[in-house]
Order: sequence, then C-alpha cells, then structure tokens
Amino acid sequence: YVESNFHGKGWKSSVKTTQELSKGFHLTVAAPISEPRGSSSATDITPIEAAMIGWIVTVGIAQTEHTYANDIRSLLGKMNYSEYKSKNSDMTYFSLSFRNADMLFAKAGIEARPISAPNYAGLPALVTRLSEEARKAMLNAMNKAEGNLRPSGYWRFSQKNPNVLEAWEILNVLAGVRLGKLGMDVDSG
Repeated sequence: YVESNFHGKGWKSSVKTTQELSKGFHLTVAAPISEPRGSSSATDITPIEAAMIGWIVTVGIAQTEHTYANDIRSLLGKMNYSEYKSKNSDMTYFSLSFRNADMLFAKAGIEARPISAPNYAGLPALVTRLSEEARKAMLNAMNKAEGNLRPSGYWRFSQKNPNVLEAWEILNVLAGVRLGKLGMDVDSG
C-alpha cells in the first residue's frame, strides 16, 4: 500500500504493508494524475475528440435543447453532422456521419461496431492514456450526457454498458473524485 505523510516541505509517499501503517499516515485511494508531455503511453486524442467520444458512448448524441445542445454544437464544429428537433419532445438530436464516427473510434482504438449494440471494447484502456485535459473533457461530457447533478452536489451516473461504466469510474479516480454507490461527490475533486 502507498501511504503519504507531510514532512515540512511537502507530502512524502512510500510503500508500506498494512501492518506498518500507523495513525497520522494517509492512504491515497484516488489522486489526480498527469502524464508528461511526449510520453509514449499517451494518445494523440484531443480534448475535443475525447469529449465527443464521451458523448457518443453514453447517449449517442441526443440532448435536450435547454441543457447541453450548445455544448454538442461547439464540439462538432465543422464536422459533417445533421441536427433536428423532435416535434414531440424538447430533445435535439445530432447525427455524426458514420465516416467521421468510424475515424474517431479507429483513432482511439475503440471497437464501436455493431452499431446496434456496441461494446466499446478498449474504452477503459484508452482513458488511462489520455492527457489530463482530454480526461477532464471526456468526464465532463459523460456526466452531462448520462449524469444527473443532484441538489446534494453529487452526480448520479447511469450506464448499462460495463466498458463505459468502467471508463467513467477510472476517469473519476484519475481526477481524484470520491465515488460512492449512488454517484460521485462534485466537491471532492
């Protein structure tokens, strides 16, 4: 286990067994991570691409006009997409061309086919290799797409796809956000 202790000039971490931990030491369970620029393990997925992937893997790209539709428009920018508003609800639907979606997922190394039931294999591994900015962008997009910010300050996130849920959990841990059974604490990160 890793323990941290404050030693005058800053926090010092070391590896200890459980029996060696004593009062006054803190066990690090979640912490922000940043990867050095140019690291060979990092991907070249930009924050905008990461956010797009986050939207797509959670809800496709459909969003209520009065909430986050403008966020999606700004992410799509000059990409080839279509947009239409539902006549029966307040939903705005965005459709990214298959070619653009395929290129985005291929660049990220994520299996997104078949369209009817994608499993998004590779998504959990991808999020560990994103830059800090790309991780934040993806987490923000996933929370807005599939989350519900509760009055208590917690995001509730609902997802049936185990790869998407695992990726969301990893993104939170890498951001230093405390997770619970029902959601994450917005103020802990």
